[in-house]
Amino acid sequence: MVNEINQVRKAHGVRSLHYSPSLARSSSRFVHYLARTERFAHTPRILASRHFSRLGEILAITPERTVQRASPLDKWLRSPTHRAVLLSRSFRYIGAARTLGYSGLDDAMIWAVQFGR
Repeated sequence: MVNEINQVRKAHGVRSLHYSPSLARSSSRFVHYLARTERFAHTPRILASRHFSRLGEILAITPERTVQRASPLDKWLRSPTHRAVLLSRSFRYIGAARTLGYSGLDDAMIWAVQFGR
């Protein structure tokens, strides 16, 4: 997902983001939290990585298991709010995670991508 987002950013003349292990861990903890609690909402600051002064986040639930079919990137780009985060010049770092299973949907994939500066 990080590579896909950086390809989109490059195509739109925006610099690539640096992979952040901290944001990847935070994203992973969060998607597992969402699956476990069957909630779907953005994270409070306390669950996100604290290494950054500014954070952004995008979430998705997709019904397919295969990553290529399940990638929410096209939908995010069609959403003005998500597109603004994806193409923001103010972020420098990125981490992403996904997990299977949500609210009785065994084949649902939950995605979280966190951005930091």
